[in-house]
Amino acid sequence: MKEFFTGVGAFAVCFAISFAVYLISRAMLKSSKNNTLFVLPLVRQIINVAVFVAVYFIGNAAGLPMIPLLIGAAIGLTLPNIALSFKLSSDYANNAKNNANQNVQNDGDNEEDSEGGER
Repeated sequence: MKEFFTGVGAFAVCFAISFAVYLISRAMLKSSKNNTLFVLPLVRQIINVAVFVAVYFIGNAAGLPMIPLLIGAAIGLTLPNIALSFKLSSDYANNAKNNANQNVQNDGDNEEDSEGGER
């Protein structure tokens, strides 16, 4: 039974960390700096690797069963990251699409204003 709770606990902690990484990523994307897009995957990967290594060393030091701990941590980091990354990318794509449509509408309004003034 200890193995089960170890795996579930590792899953829960890593799920919370994945959600925190998602919030950080969303905040970085909203800052609308161009170099954010290049740094974001690196930051996310560094955090994920650091968490997995920390889980290994903490589990080893605490004497917890390693296989359920690492499986729970891997699932807790991977599944939420996939789902939340998909959500993040679709939100970012929708925002970019809305901004592009808004710019096209604004350009059309400006052209009509300039044509109307020349008549």
